[in-house]
Amino acid sequence: MLKKHKSRIVGFLLLWCLSPVNGKEVKGTVSWSSPTDSSIHVLSMITGEHLAYFENHIDTLQSFIVKCENSNLFKGELGKLFVRDGLWLATFSGSGRVFEIDTFNNTIDRQDRTFYQGYNFYAYQFQRKDTIFSFGGYGFWIENNLLTYFSEARREWNYMSNAPFPIIKPDKYEQNRLRFYDKGRDVFYAEANNVLYAFDFITYTWSKKGTLSSGLKGVEHVYHRMTDTTLLVMSNIGAWEIDFYGNRIIDRGIDNGLIYNLTGPLSGFNCMYTLDKHTLLIPKISDVISVGYSFEYLVTKMQSKGQVPLFFSSAEKYLQFAFLLFSVLLILFLILKSRSVFYLKSRKIKTIHKNFSLTQMNTLRQLLSGPLLAEDLNSILNVQEKSWEVQRRQRSIFIKELNELGVKLLNSELVLREKSPTDKRQVVYVINSQLQDQLAQLLP
Repeated sequence: MLKKHKSRIVGFLLLWCLSPVNGKEVKGTVSWSSPTDSSIHVLSMITGEHLAYFENHIDTLQSFIVKCENSNLFKGELGKLFVRDGLWLATFSGSGRVFEIDTFNNTIDRQDRTFYQGYNFYAYQFQRKDTIFSFGGYGFWIENNLLTYFSEARREWNYMSNAPFPIIKPDKYEQNRLRFYDKGRDVFYAEANNVLYAFDFITYTWSKKGTLSSGLKGVEHVYHRMTDTTLLVMSNIGAWEIDFYGNRIIDRGIDNGLIYNLTGPLSGFNCMYTLDKHTLLIPKISDVISVGYSFEYLVTKMQSKGQVPLFFSSAEKYLQFAFLLFSVLLILFLILKSRSVFYLKSRKIKTIHKNFSLTQMNTLRQLLSGPLLAEDLNSILNVQEKSWEVQRRQRSIFIKELNELGVKLLNSELVLREKSPTDKRQVVYVINSQLQDQLAQLLP
């Protein structure tokens, strides 16, 4: 009976050990990926425990000797690991502590003499040449705008510059603000209040790039360096590559929500790791695999589904405003112009209706269709039964009155007399060619 209970207890403990997702969260760790076997190494800076996570199992490797005993030195949950010239340095935001990891002697030793702490939680830390830099961070209810660097000679963080935007007192701190160091062009980018700023290390000057666009969609963005000059941003609905210098957000077309979401012992993992120049390794929680996690691989040479600007500069904003203002003014001008033309046309129509008799307007309509002979005009004036002298006099009076009205209203005679092209002995009446189009538009 006792053996039966012992076997159950051992089985329970074994299952508990093989369920890393349900265990307590890991703090004070650094991690890195191994390109040779696609494993992820997690090192506890507090206990020295060294684990290697593979796709289907976990190996316990030789522990490191921790020479600093105070676990309060590790304020941030995840440390940032920097490797240069065979020397590994780990930093933790919030504390400002810097540690050296000796992989030959398997030791962890503190390198800084920092006394002040708690002012730079979630600071963005990056390596420029042989120096580690830190920017911003939250602490004491404010978000600072300090750019500092770690001096190995003084073993202390030194001030370098203040960003041109003021200290922020956020109601709720957003730890994933847009930050990136462009190694290729030696420029650091930082976002504040939806405006992007840049610090040029060559000239040691800040500049305002512009207002960020809304090209990044989704929530809970996570960031990872894609190349020396671009940043990969992932959310619950997609992934984008940001080219800061080129002012581009490139949609990489990933729709399956590859977002970092690790708890329990896997909280010691980063959101993703660079395996080689073109491949990223992304750990994810899985409740269908016995080890409690899975690895996904993302090829950085992906097809683009389009791109939008990252930011709009002040000049572009002014140009957009000027173009919008010009468009509005142009539309107003065209509306007023069309109304003016319509009003003038209606006014002229009313004038013609008011000043021309019905007989005169009918004559003008027929003249617009072609020349009129004397007999045609006699018929219009209803004098065809009269004597030749009366006909001639009535035609003359009618044309004279019509032309007087034309001069009064349109500044020119309306009807002209010409020799008939078929019979030079006859006279035909034609419309003034200069007024032909205008009369055609104005006559009802």
